[in-house]
Amino acid sequence: MDSIFYLGLVLFAVGAWQAIRRYSHSLAIGVILPVYLVGAVLTFAGLGRIGNFVSYLFVAWFVLLQLLVVSSRRKYFFHLVPFAVLYGAAVGFFVKFYALQSFFWPTVALTALFLLVNLVVQLGSKDAVEAHVQLKKAVLAEIKESDIRQKVQKELGHRTLVVQHVVMSVLAFAGACVLVFYLVNGSL
Repeated sequence: MDSIFYLGLVLFAVGAWQAIRRYSHSLAIGVILPVYLVGAVLTFAGLGRIGNFVSYLFVAWFVLLQLLVVSSRRKYFFHLVPFAVLYGAAVGFFVKFYALQSFFWPTVALTALFLLVNLVVQLGSKDAVEAHVQLKKAVLAEIKESDIRQKVQKELGHRTLVVQHVVMSVLAFAGACVLVFYLVNGSL
């Protein structure tokens, strides 16, 4: 078995510990645990490369969830693009590191989808809406002219800001992931 399997096992234990510590249903356990279990079953069934790929997805998604947890606790809701770039670079590098090149595009697509869903949920939370209201008040306080103020207020709508932020974060992730993968492979 490869090291990715054992890394997944360690992260699974960390996720279980977090769920027990919070006395709640953890997203890491409830949603991505089945991904790791499928990877473990495939690995034990003799389908090592597919099992490693699924285990790698578990590890990548677990790390993503931890980044999102930290960002929501620190209230970095609208400053996630640098994290998405670093995360994309790490995903692109480790696909090559674990010799999963044939699974690169499924990794990018599935992880980008997972990122998209989690960002939409996170940015729709009560804390994110409150952070957006404070941001909007600060920006509008600086604008004196009423017609420009109305245009800016329309542009700063919560739905518009969430859509723009989610799209930029997912594109930044995918771009960094593809760039680093092809740089590491020497194809660029």
